[in-house]
Amino acid sequence: RRPALEVALSIGEATNNVAEYNALITGLQLALDNGVSQIAVYVDSELVASQVQGKWKIKNDRLRALAGKAQSLMARFESASITPVRRHLNARADELANQAMDAAGAGLDNDLSILTFDLDPAPAEDDM
Repeated sequence: RRPALEVALSIGEATNNVAEYNALITGLQLALDNGVSQIAVYVDSELVASQVQGKWKIKNDRLRALAGKAQSLMARFESASITPVRRHLNARADELANQAMDAAGAGLDNDLSILTFDLDPAPAEDDM
């Protein structure tokens, strides 16, 4: 398995929906940039998942543009899905969002934090 990439990025002042879309777009682009061909996306926004899937209408022009960009990126994968999950199952994403907001509050608006960890680490020699 590949290592997971986590990103905490400040986007400035925005609504939750705009932030959710920006996170989705950033994640999709990151996956494409790293050669991912199949993706299953889990978001804690039912609105974003339903709008990207085409189930819900999008009345806001800004959200419509963001949804179009997300749909365009998703179409570049061999297979792609998007599923809403309950917020308590997405605690790590909330931690990263808080890091980005803390950085913005400290005047580090353009700071990008990337944390990398292995999803499937090799066992330590002591574990063998």
